[in-house]
Amino acid sequence: MTGAEFEAHILPCHRKMYATAVVIMGDGDEASDLVQEAFARLWEKRGEIPDPENPEGYCVTVVKRMSIDRLRRRKTMPQVPIEEVSPPSDTAPERTLYAADELKRLTSLMERLPASQREVLHLSAVAGMDNAEIEKATGLSSVNVRALLSRGRRQLKKLFEKENR
Repeated sequence: MTGAEFEAHILPCHRKMYATAVVIMGDGDEASDLVQEAFARLWEKRGEIPDPENPEGYCVTVVKRMSIDRLRRRKTMPQVPIEEVSPPSDTAPERTLYAADELKRLTSLMERLPASQREVLHLSAVAGMDNAEIEKATGLSSVNVRALLSRGRRQLKKLFEKENR
């Protein structure tokens, strides 16, 4: 892969790579560092990179694997502090407290989901990706993405209902 091809095919994948890293790592700064490392690694190995049919999916897979490797080395799962999620300033205090409680609850319930369901739900809800973008980012088929989203939402609903009894 030439420098021009790298610039044309790999560099435009930054947004999706970053979104994936944030979802997995739970920290924007660490995700940014990881994406930079991924670009450096891809640049160094650009001669070995096969001409991918889906450069975005290839790049996201690289970041995903690097993120997982980093988490394994740490042997901890990321935790996004609830304080980092700030509600709009025009909301009433009681609504803000309720929203914060619901977010804590949702985070706790999502941790109970299988990793594949949790990942596609994060990419959809947090990263704002549509199904086609999730397919490219994860390498899953459209049927699998829809099924995982559906199962994940259904399981979250059951978990919510179970806790409300």
